[in-house]
Amino acid sequence: MLRIGRLPDPWTLDPWTLDRALWHDRNGNGVSERGEVRPVAAWGIAALSTSWRFDAMHPHEIPWSRAGVRFTDGTVRPTWDVVLERM
Repeated sequence: MLRIGRLPDPWTLDPWTLDRALWHDRNGNGVSERGEVRPVAAWGIAALSTSWRFDAMHPHEIPWSRAGVRFTDGTVRPTWDVVLERM
C-alpha cells in the first residue's frame, strides 16, 4: 500500500496490484507450501485501498487501513502491512 501512495480514488484496480498473490500460512509453520499461495483474484478480492494510516497503539506503529480490501461480494475488511524485524 505504501508504494501506491495516496490517490484521489482510494480504491485501485491497478493490474500491478491485483496481478499478485497472497500467502495464507494455513498450518502456521512459516513455510510456503503447495496451495498456500494463491492469486489475489482467487481470494475474491475486487479492489485494494490506497488509503492508510499508522496504528499509534501498535508498538511499531504499523500502517493499516480500516477499509483496506473490498471483496467481490461487496464486503470491506481491514488490512495491515507486515513489519519484519531482525531479532
